[in-house]
Amino acid sequence: MKSVYGFQEPKNIDNKEVKKVAEKYDINLNDLYRLDQSYLKFVMSKPDNEVNADDKKYRSQPLQILYYKRNGELLSYHVNCLASGFPILNWNENDNFEVFPPKTQAPLNQSFPLDELVTFFNPISANEAFDFEDNDYIIIVFWNKFMSKQSKHLIEVVKKNQKLIENKVVRIIYVNNDNLFSNN
Repeated sequence: MKSVYGFQEPKNIDNKEVKKVAEKYDINLNDLYRLDQSYLKFVMSKPDNEVNADDKKYRSQPLQILYYKRNGELLSYHVNCLASGFPILNWNENDNFEVFPPKTQAPLNQSFPLDELVTFFNPISANEAFDFEDNDYIIIVFWNKFMSKQSKHLIEVVKKNQKLIENKVVRIIYVNNDNLFSNN
């Protein structure tokens, strides 16, 4: 079943390999980051009265898309475990991505603010500091190599959706999380 969906066993990959895959997916290397190993611990440490078990489950998924306004407000949230489709996940179910920002798929829990989330992103290339004041919207895309087909499709959906907006500045941050899910 894994091979039909295009899944491989997660493995540690180095920055060189992340860059190679990112270039294949047409990701701007200046917007390329890796997710820090402490991220899952952070998610699971959120108090239950602030974040429920479903929120923790969603935030722990390998493929995610988060749309934020400049002020850090989460507007739209999408996770692989809620996407239908076979053998490619259908991120655009119910035409969610036919508008910008897309209609949300997952509940919008504001307990994971943008300024806190980016502290878990480690730059791979010569990245600019996180200055979101120049952007109207910030899109965070969690992707990986071990779900290659799904990641590539996810990135294409986000790029296509970005084209729907005019007269606004949008920054997409691509966060690789392969090493978070590997056993090494």
